[in-house]
Amino acid sequence: MTKNIFIASAEPYTGKSVIAFGMINMLLAKTQKVGYFKPIIAQEDPSQKDEHVEAMIDYFSLPVNYEDAYAFTRQEMLHQADNEATGELLNTIISKYKKLEDNYDFTVIEGSDFLGEGIAFEFESNALMAKNLGAPVLIVVSGKGKTASQAFKTAINIYRNFLMRDVQVLGVVANMVNPDEAERIKQALTNQLPAELLIAVIPMESGLQSPTMKEITAALNAEVLFGADLMDNQVDNFVTGAMMLPNFLRHIKDNLLIVTPGDRGDIIIGSLQANLSANYPKIAGIVLTAGSLPDEPMIKLIEGLQTIIPIISVQKGTFETTTAIGAIHSKITIDNRKKIELAIDIFERYVDLKALDDKIITFNYEGITPHMFQYQLVKWAKSQKRHIVLPEGNDDRILKAVEKLIAQDIVEITLLGDPL
Repeated sequence: MTKNIFIASAEPYTGKSVIAFGMINMLLAKTQKVGYFKPIIAQEDPSQKDEHVEAMIDYFSLPVNYEDAYAFTRQEMLHQADNEATGELLNTIISKYKKLEDNYDFTVIEGSDFLGEGIAFEFESNALMAKNLGAPVLIVVSGKGKTASQAFKTAINIYRNFLMRDVQVLGVVANMVNPDEAERIKQALTNQLPAELLIAVIPMESGLQSPTMKEITAALNAEVLFGADLMDNQVDNFVTGAMMLPNFLRHIKDNLLIVTPGDRGDIIIGSLQANLSANYPKIAGIVLTAGSLPDEPMIKLIEGLQTIIPIISVQKGTFETTTAIGAIHSKITIDNRKKIELAIDIFERYVDLKALDDKIITFNYEGITPHMFQYQLVKWAKSQKRHIVLPEGNDDRILKAVEKLIAQDIVEITLLGDPL
């Protein structure tokens, strides 16, 4: 039986957090001693915690200290690569992971997020991490914006790339696929991949992909004017209010965000009334652009309404604002428990939990890497510490070796040499 699993992707925004939440929830039904480790985090500001790691620990009340749940930030990892210190990086990751692993029956390891530069190196790093931690990989690929053929080819190529690096694979999950293509993709993967692999296909779910008004407000650095108590409203679509009101009303859909200048009082009031009307879908919120606000009588009218959807204000123009909104990727954070619960529900609906459990129980990781072998040797040496006397006190090579041994606290050393 394996004691860990490495959730890995090879592209950004695959939704692997859904798999991580689902995995931990499944494992906690069997044992309370579940650990979580994300070797490389995306958060660069040391004064702030990584939102994803924090959500994993807090939601499940995992007995894991935040500082123990990761090893490096992404920039630290890339800096190590620039200085050709990959070996040091791996040794640190192994050491941190092993300290964590000793306290738990099972540890879920989550790979990096592939955001920004260095993606090729990042894939190599994920493969090396999984291999050196002795963890089978559960590959997650994105089907978002891809045809069935493209999603299938992506999954096959990533699987083969892991195999080429001698990484052992437990399964493949195609996430966020077109619901109409889900069964076709699953059948193609089942036909082409080895029978012992877990295969799962998860259709696109708007409840996870759509940002909330809170996320949009943060991304736009906007000021909240009204509706602060409804910032969890989900935004599925957005439209610019640049047309006449009757034509605009024809474009209203569920969970719509309206982007319009603040002087378009007709659009603002029409939107608020449509939200209250039983004949129109619910509106998520309104973004007022270019720093313009409604006139005082209009604000007084809005303040008198019983239900006010979020209205936020930004300084940028309408085009820049809509472009920024379109680029927002929703995250699963601890302050949105509905999304976490939805993620777990989706995992349980589309992943064969019994098959996954069986594969975890029957999986035996084969082999040991030089870095892991070195770690185990050092650990054994520390537990059986000896005193060594070395006569070559003037040899630079001996001195360098002694420095390293002392730093690792492996042995007690006495160097013989002539006094100065």
